[in-house]
Amino acid sequence: GDMALFMVQNDLTPRDVIDRAGELAFPDAFVDLLAGRMGQPDGGFPRALQKAVLKGDKPLRKRPGALLEPYDFEAARQAAGSRKLSDEDLVAQAMFPAVFRDYTRFVERCGDVSVIDTPIFFYGLKPGEEAVVNIEEGKTLIVKLLAVGELEPDGTRQVFFELNGRRRDVVVQDKSAGAERMQRERADPDNANHIAAPMAGKVAQVHVREGESVAAGARLVTTEAMKMVNLVAAPHAGTVKRLLAQPGDTVRAGDLLCELA
Repeated sequence: GDMALFMVQNDLTPRDVIDRAGELAFPDAFVDLLAGRMGQPDGGFPRALQKAVLKGDKPLRKRPGALLEPYDFEAARQAAGSRKLSDEDLVAQAMFPAVFRDYTRFVERCGDVSVIDTPIFFYGLKPGEEAVVNIEEGKTLIVKLLAVGELEPDGTRQVFFELNGRRRDVVVQDKSAGAERMQRERADPDNANHIAAPMAGKVAQVHVREGESVAAGARLVTTEAMKMVNLVAAPHAGTVKRLLAQPGDTVRAGDLLCELA
């Protein structure tokens, strides 16, 4: 799934994946798959594809689980302290520590959003639209969006709504405000020194500074989109001439992240 989205966003054919592997920053999950870190399929992976994607790294030939250290679930439960972790939480934390950490932080900040209908969670209400939210047995909230105010200079908007028939208003930060105001520079596909975002998403981490010398394959920027992590690496040795990405930035596929010299 990650690779399918990556290919669609970058307009790649199966042949392109092999021929242009040196310049492409593949999704981490796809690299892990072909490296054998999720196991090996019957008959193995296509050799040409595996060699191109791994870029010289050697794949695992053993069962990945055989290489893992024993995991102490009880120690992990005790380390959580006052946070009560269920068995499901412990398993999720063991398998996806970074994702689970982000999830628990989100729940601490926003509460249990599973009670909200999925389309409303992702896209919000439209003015005049009403939502019924059952927060617990016998307790129902009826929320109706009345209007959304104009964008203020500080990037906030005032939102007017009804909660169980009573009018309320709240000031919220419009996270899209910065993206609306700023048009990011696009990478020139014919310029080998232009390092582009492989997919639309957010910049999670920047690994270099302007003026820093980097080797071919060095980590430059990590982006994330829908839980997909993409490590953008230097296609060749050089010096970071310009750095146009900062953690938290929203980027589109093809946006210029940095320029080498």
